[in-house]
Amino acid sequence: MLRWRKKFGPVFTIWIPGPVIVIADYENLKEALLKNAKCFSGRPHNPMWSVFYGDDEKEGDGIILSEGERWHHNRELARTIFKAFNLSGEQLEARVRDHVDYLERHVAAEIGNKQSAQMDMHIPIAYCVGNIIQDIVLGKSYPYGDPEFDGLKHLIDSTLHDKKIIRISSHRFMQLIDEHEEALSMDGEPKDFMEAYLREVRRNPGHDHIRRRSLCFVAADLWTGGMETTVTTMRWAIIYMIYHPSVQQRCQEELDKIFGPESSVYARKNETPYILATLSEVQRISNVLPWAIPHRTMSDVYVDGYFISKGTEIMPQYVLYLNFVLTDFRFLDIDGMYRPRLEMRAFGMGARVCLGEFLARCELYLIFTTLLQNFTFTAIGRKHRSHISSQVLISSKKSVNY
Repeated sequence: MLRWRKKFGPVFTIWIPGPVIVIADYENLKEALLKNAKCFSGRPHNPMWSVFYGDDEKEGDGIILSEGERWHHNRELARTIFKAFNLSGEQLEARVRDHVDYLERHVAAEIGNKQSAQMDMHIPIAYCVGNIIQDIVLGKSYPYGDPEFDGLKHLIDSTLHDKKIIRISSHRFMQLIDEHEEALSMDGEPKDFMEAYLREVRRNPGHDHIRRRSLCFVAADLWTGGMETTVTTMRWAIIYMIYHPSVQQRCQEELDKIFGPESSVYARKNETPYILATLSEVQRISNVLPWAIPHRTMSDVYVDGYFISKGTEIMPQYVLYLNFVLTDFRFLDIDGMYRPRLEMRAFGMGARVCLGEFLARCELYLIFTTLLQNFTFTAIGRKHRSHISSQVLISSKKSVNY
């Protein structure tokens, strides 16, 4: 994509297999996704994406794949529920902290009395992040190794490999909705997102958009949208700490200076500029979602002088500059203070910006800092690399051993 941008300019067309317009520079992304946010808020209508809509629908549901009035109602209702739960302040941090502390205790127990231990951090981090989402959405969490959690994660992970999994996954989320509805009470404060949503369904019988089926897709979206990207980013963060021990050490020194023996606090994140800069650099270099889900224009529009007709599929290219060398000062100013870069859009931009951005940032900060406060990550039996690169791979239906 970057080579094509250099050759053809910041706005060009690719065919996969139909025409898709790629917007590949920051100024044109702003013009499209911010200035013309409503126009570019649609989702593609083609067979490749329709497999995710379900058996009886001609358009997507939930938040990620819906558009128009359905998307607006689903997103605004979800936002309203999150605000009612105060899921952007101390209450959210307290929920995240409980699960992060459990992760730390789990890793410590695995090490035991030994000075070090070799372990795969993928599974415990996945449980930590997954349980945070489950706690908020379903009001429950799972012990590490729980088969129900593993089964749910497997369903979501397998969605892209077999469209039959979508039906099975939807059925499982409908079962969870049924369980919530059986115990539903309209009294007091709702215990979780699903209960709050079901109360709205009961208050609005027959509403076109506030319905159980939409809740099924919204719940699945919150799981898929908040799970794999956060887990993958944390895995990359650990890898980069292993291959850049001086960065890891400086992070630990800053944490010792600010928090001492106490647990890190997300509300005090601005006191740790080096940590924030390191996490931003990890997000930049790991590039866990190089392509956003395509958009679709809802009306005729001009971008960079080009006419784009209604119904055109659009691919926002957020990766505008790719250097695989981790540079710890990229997001620091000359005084050593954290300097956010406007071009850094790990959570998207415009009308489709990630609904759970605050939660994801809180998770990344607390998991990263808690692990570094208590552990040091090193490679075992592997030659040190000067840099690490990543690639996007498209696999066939055949299994690949690696």
